[in-house]
Amino acid sequence: MADFSLSSLQIKTASVQGSREFFEGNASPRDILAQVVGVLNDPDESRKERVRALVVLSNLARVEAERDTLLDAVRYLGEPFEQALIERETGAEQFSKHTKCDEMHELVVLLFVRIMDYRFSTADLLDLLRNKHQLALATIESSKSTFYPVCPFLPLSSS
Repeated sequence: MADFSLSSLQIKTASVQGSREFFEGNASPRDILAQVVGVLNDPDESRKERVRALVVLSNLARVEAERDTLLDAVRYLGEPFEQALIERETGAEQFSKHTKCDEMHELVVLLFVRIMDYRFSTADLLDLLRNKHQLALATIESSKSTFYPVCPFLPLSSS
């Protein structure tokens, strides 16, 4: 369990101004980012807390001047986090007639779209989703209603 409040951090970073203030008002935002990434990497952490952590990171990624800082932090996402995404994907494949995109997948895509300054290509999406075309299409479909126009990565370019 996180030793800081992801709930309050999620609320504070909900606005772009709040996200800017996170970077300006903390003596060591990298330490807090490391804790947020730690939540994502903790195999015992709840899905709810992982979703909060992804929301915080994707909120912070709206601060253009700090995207490199965020990229440095997400480089520490490890196998336990990737395994959690795969488990969500596998569960959806086993228990649904239709390919579904999980909220965690949507938030990871949003995070990377923002970190990459909205230059996220189809190839990037397929690479992120391990070349699962149906999952990529489901992600695009669900993201249209969830993030568009906040996350206008539609149509995806193939460059």
